[in-house]
Amino acid sequence: MKKLIAMTILGLLSMHSFAQCDNYQYYMQEVVDNADDAEEYAEEAYDNARKAYYADNLEDAQYYAKKAMNAAEEAQDEADDAEDEGDNGLSSCD
Repeated sequence: MKKLIAMTILGLLSMHSFAQCDNYQYYMQEVVDNADDAEEYAEEAYDNARKAYYADNLEDAQYYAKKAMNAAEEAQDEADDAEDEGDNGLSSCD
């Protein structure tokens, strides 16, 4: 009987841990999604920076430089969000 109770308690505790770690999986998917978005924005920033570098006139260079800066800021924001989601995921299994 004691063995059955101990196994039941152990089972309930492991189910509780598993339920908490379901949030971990959610947060890790958010990390991946944010990292993918950050990569896309970084590529956009790079493409616009190249366009600014090779622009034929100052107006185009400024236009593409601004677009590059905006995309770089978005990439940084997404990377920061990925870091935050990772931290949330780690703390969700405590």
